[in-house]
Amino acid sequence: MRAAWVPLLLLASVPALAQPRLMHYKARFYDVYTDLPAPVAREIVLRADLMVVEYSARTRVFARTLNQRLPLYVYGRSEDYLAAGALPGSAGMFLAQSDGGGRLLVLAGPQVGEATWDTLKHEGFHQFVHAVIGGDIPVWVNEGLAEYFGAGIFTGDGYITGVVPPGRLRQLRLLMSEGKMRPLRDMMLTRHEEWNSNLSVVNYLQAWSMVHFLAHANPRYEQAFNQFILDVSRGMQWEAAWRNRFGADVTSFERRWREYWTALEPNASLPLYQRGVVHTLTNYYARAASQKQSFESADAFFKAAKAGELRAHEQDWLPPSLLEHNLVLAGQMGHWTIDPRRRTLECRAPDGSVLTGSFQLNGRRVKSNGVNVKVNRQP
Repeated sequence: MRAAWVPLLLLASVPALAQPRLMHYKARFYDVYTDLPAPVAREIVLRADLMVVEYSARTRVFARTLNQRLPLYVYGRSEDYLAAGALPGSAGMFLAQSDGGGRLLVLAGPQVGEATWDTLKHEGFHQFVHAVIGGDIPVWVNEGLAEYFGAGIFTGDGYITGVVPPGRLRQLRLLMSEGKMRPLRDMMLTRHEEWNSNLSVVNYLQAWSMVHFLAHANPRYEQAFNQFILDVSRGMQWEAAWRNRFGADVTSFERRWREYWTALEPNASLPLYQRGVVHTLTNYYARAASQKQSFESADAFFKAAKAGELRAHEQDWLPPSLLEHNLVLAGQMGHWTIDPRRRTLECRAPDGSVLTGSFQLNGRRVKSNGVNVKVNRQP
């Protein structure tokens, strides 16, 4: 699948007609326009296309198939971002059109970092929803899902979602204990106009917590939540759809929501973060192996990685910054080993977890979806 769109990035660099300062990169799911350097543009294309793959996988029950490329504008200069129609003080916006189209605007600034990627994931979901889901999706669902995807971990070939950032959990519990969370019934009744008139951090946090709870607290909730959105997308009023799937007792729902977040362990997402690092580094290991690079030990692999000596097929390119970030995290995770015969990368974490990354090759390429991480927990 990657082969279908990566070459387009390499060949389709032509000036965008509407904005001559921007370069145009055609991807599988996006028309990307940006004034940022070509390597950064390539990373934008990679991350954005894989975002849609993740959006589609998580929403397949209630979303249509995306059958068009979406316009994405990423600016290095704030004056260009504002001139395109963005609001002052924002880092990203989706400007919707009534016909299902619309432009996604992101301000990267001179230095692209995690905040830029989080904004892209969040605002990108709004654009995706507008394109493939009909009906009047409640604002708390739209924003909550956008925050849910915004917290996803990028691994180079996809995203790991369902993450609960520890800082976000601490903030949520603090606001709960201080009585600053809105009653869930009030939250559900919030209209888009009210939300936009008061862009409260508390509202975003609460919406995310509601969506995450529905997606992960109980499989029955996840199924009902998917059917609820499907009903709304087919034209049913959301209030009726909610009653059909969850009943009219919002008070009991709110009690279970509070109990879930109160009982959740502070490091509940540690396994996801660990998996993310092992998966990402295995992606780089796989690419090196596809080019006949071998390593007798994990130390040799990490030494080559830090020196920028890992090789990869041109169409399996991954951003150096992603490698650098995960090398730092790897140093905090545990003891690493490589089995050069089995070509596995393994980490033994202090909590007893053993995470083993493996891969499959297709000639001198990494096989699509060919990287896998197996987790064993030892007493």
